[in-house]
Amino acid sequence: PLTGSWRLVVEPGQEGVAYLQQQGTLVAGTYSLSGGFSGSFRGTVVARKIRLERIDSQFGFAAIFYGRLVGRGEDARIQGNWEATQLASGLPSLGKWTATRIIDEE
Repeated sequence: PLTGSWRLVVEPGQEGVAYLQQQGTLVAGTYSLSGGFSGSFRGTVVARKIRLERIDSQFGFAAIFYGRLVGRGEDARIQGNWEATQLASGLPSLGKWTATRIIDEE
């Protein structure tokens, strides 16, 4: 259910998009956030609980995103919390995040 494009809101103050691909319990993908941040996600989904590691192209292993998949199909969304793995970077160290499915309109 996670495979596809998602609109991200990462509080405080970042928005972007992610493309995720799920194979069984494994999840991998890429992201692009405001402020020029981009990189990849890797993680797991078990019983609708999601854990993603954010690997940033500039900072390396930057954060862990914990979330829960709510709803199904086109109405699915992910909501949860994240925490930074590098506290000395001067960036926020934790916050909330949500992802809503981007539906391709033809």
